[in-house]
Amino acid sequence: MTVIAAVPTDECVFMASDTAIVRRDTFVGTVAKILRPGLGPEFEQQVLLGIAGSRALHDAARLDFCERLNMPNLSDLQDPNKADLWAHAVALRLCKLAVNAEPPLLVDDGECDAEALLAVGPHMWLLSGQSAVPLSTPFAIGSGSCEARGALVAADELGLVESDPLRAAELAVMAAIQLDAHCGGSIDVADTQISRLPPSSKINRGGDPLSGPN
Repeated sequence: MTVIAAVPTDECVFMASDTAIVRRDTFVGTVAKILRPGLGPEFEQQVLLGIAGSRALHDAARLDFCERLNMPNLSDLQDPNKADLWAHAVALRLCKLAVNAEPPLLVDDGECDAEALLAVGPHMWLLSGQSAVPLSTPFAIGSGSCEARGALVAADELGLVESDPLRAAELAVMAAIQLDAHCGGSIDVADTQISRLPPSSKINRGGDPLSGPN
C-alpha cells in the first residue's frame, strides 16, 4: 500500500512518497519507494522511478534498474517520440520483473500488479501495464492516490504547485498518510536535478525514518 505524488515543472520533476510497509492492515516497517536508478544526460539529471506495488517488486526493480537501466541521452529527451520509446521500454521491463517474480506479481487479467511514475529532467510518465503515458500535470498513484490528488488540486488552486512544487508534492503525501490507513512512515522526497536533491523529511506515523538510499 503506497502513495507517490509528483509535480512536473519546466525544469524538473518533484516527487514524494510515503515509506510504509503494510501487511494485513499492520504497519511492519519502511522502505524507499522512490528509486534513483542513476544519472541522466551529462550527469545533470537524476532518473526517478516511484513504484506503487509489492515489496518484492521494489526489491527486484532496485537490483535490476540500478545496475542495468539504459539512460536516455540528451538528444533523445529533446525528441518526444524517442523519449516516449525509452519510457515504454522501462514499462516493459517493469512488467517483465513482475512476470518473472516468484510467484508472478500479476492481477486476474494478467497485467502487472503495479503502477509507477518515471521521471527524468522535466519529463514524467505514468507506467501502467505495458504502457507509458506522458504526464504534464501533477499526479499521484497508489492506495492513497485519491487523497493525494485532492490535495494536489487544492495546492494548485492556492498557487502552491507553481510557487513551491516540492511542498505541494509533500502535502499530497501527507494528506494520504492522514486519511488512508495503508499509508504511513516518513515522507521521502526527491527531484530530477542533482544539485537540488533534498534530504528526506522527518514526518512519521509509526516506524523509523527512512534509512534507504538517497
